[in-house]
Amino acid sequence: MPDKNLKSFMVLADNLESLADGAKIHSSEEGYPPEVTEEKIRLAKQELEDAREKYVLTSSEASQLKETYEKIEQETAKKVSRFKTMIYGYYGKKSKDVQDFGLKPYRNRSTSKNSAVVPA
Repeated sequence: MPDKNLKSFMVLADNLESLADGAKIHSSEEGYPPEVTEEKIRLAKQELEDAREKYVLTSSEASQLKETYEKIEQETAKKVSRFKTMIYGYYGKKSKDVQDFGLKPYRNRSTSKNSAVVPA
């Protein structure tokens, strides 16, 4: 899956690097904005890179956790199915006791009124 945030990260990191380089060269000029310092810009870049690193690591971990969860969920669904089969096997499919396990008893097949058995 492509990372849609990678391009914006790269653009920002490059902009910050260029700004820091420019601030280093021009910060001693008269009237230069005192807020635009190389240190502040490099700190902003470092914060961005640190946040990006945490994001990438967390995304990777989340992906692994999701795979683990989905595997356990599938295994659990199989167990539930086996448990239900065993309950029906023990009590019988039509027993009302299966309701105590959250299951529904099977119903008798009803014969249609039009399908009366005609003796031969």
